[in-house]
Amino acid sequence: GLEDGEVAIDRPEKLLAYVRDWYRFQAGFLPVLPAVDLPLPAEPGEVVHARSPEVRCVDMDFGSVMGRASDVGQVWVTSCRVIFNSPYQTLSIPFERVVHRDVNQRRGFLVVEAGATHPVYFYARTGDTIAAAFEGALRNFRAGVSRSPNEE
Repeated sequence: GLEDGEVAIDRPEKLLAYVRDWYRFQAGFLPVLPAVDLPLPAEPGEVVHARSPEVRCVDMDFGSVMGRASDVGQVWVTSCRVIFNSPYQTLSIPFERVVHRDVNQRRGFLVVEAGATHPVYFYARTGDTIAAAFEGALRNFRAGVSRSPNEE
């Protein structure tokens, strides 16, 4: 069965759309969304590419078996950072401070910020493409390019 909050990809057209979007986003062909509900002021020239309504954020400490802190909130991927917002905290990780990342298609993505002692893991729901959007936006940022879905 589905875990709490997971999205069913139970029809071939849903699966096809998910796979298509995953690979387009990961390649850097990202949608442009309105920044109306961004939890922090947008930087000059910043573009919102993706938003996930329910992501678990775990501040990992490899010295212990369990994550130090876990919270559920929303994630935004923009052209220059990833933002997590919950009723308890707002976390912004600028792409220029990302020294390592690991993207997992099934579960989400891990980010290590310069100067941090441990990574932050964002667990997404099944069927969510937020990890692919993060990967594509980070690649575009590092390459100094911006791609829209119409440029394919």
